[in-house]
Amino acid sequence: LLGRLAPELVAPLISPQALAPLSGIATLAVILFAFVIGLHADVGLLRGRGPALVWIGIGSAFLPTLLGAGAGLLLAHQYPETVGPQASAGEFAAAVGICAGVTALPVLGAILLQMGLLRQRLGQLALACAAINDALLWLILAGLLAYGAGWRAGGGTFWPVLVGGPLYLLLVFGLVRPALARLAT
Repeated sequence: LLGRLAPELVAPLISPQALAPLSGIATLAVILFAFVIGLHADVGLLRGRGPALVWIGIGSAFLPTLLGAGAGLLLAHQYPETVGPQASAGEFAAAVGICAGVTALPVLGAILLQMGLLRQRLGQLALACAAINDALLWLILAGLLAYGAGWRAGGGTFWPVLVGGPLYLLLVFGLVRPALARLAT
């Protein structure tokens, strides 16, 4: 916010050379924290609830994403300069919608941990639904980025990503995972 409102005040406080390493460390910290939260997942508490969890995860992503996309369209219409030169209003709205719909999984994990709910059934259900929500919206974001970089730019990378992503998941879950399970036993 300070960088947007008063960029001349930010430059003496934080040099641009310091931002890149700090951003990398922050990203690594979030990934490690999400990994640690994932270690607390108790699959036993979730058995038999798979279809319900999937539908709740999708539902928890749908409404905020739709409302966020509407807000993005409104922003693009009211303030066209926010869209930028490399995106259309629809792409901008989709990105805002995805940002509004995605769950901050590490933050949710920290909240559940601090409240003592991470080991409870309610906390495990919330974490599972948030993981499904995040996975779905990160896949949609990857598709949007592939579309923006490949299809519109004429790079031809959109279709390989769109087709290759599901093929990769099929390969990992259909062949690699069972092979690793056999290897583990």
